[in-house]
Amino acid sequence: MAELNSLALQNATGLTYRQVDWWCRAGLLVPAGGPHPGSGQGRRFSEREVWVASVLAELRRLGGTLDVLRRVASQLRLDDPAMVGTIYVGPEGWISHAPAPACWCIDLDSIPVGADGPTVPSR
Repeated sequence: MAELNSLALQNATGLTYRQVDWWCRAGLLVPAGGPHPGSGQGRRFSEREVWVASVLAELRRLGGTLDVLRRVASQLRLDDPAMVGTIYVGPEGWISHAPAPACWCIDLDSIPVGADGPTVPSR
């Protein structure tokens, strides 16, 4: 699986440099080399992490708070094979496959992965 640099992640997700930097410092995104790859070393991200960033970016655009994003990010990294299709995210950060009142709807299958466009994240 290819690793992408910060610029490729920004292009794939629509996030800004400052958002990527802040999300890494806040633990929302986990670079391939760990949270602190070293001074002068650019961050690199797995395609899976770019997919997580894309889902979080969409959730943020829908109004998700930092706490919600943090909870969702940890759940997305569980490699749950059921984490496909449409998910519903509640205001406390829970994820369901069933619609519920006052939640955000995200179609995971429409979230692009990697720099080359939509692919299915590896499980």
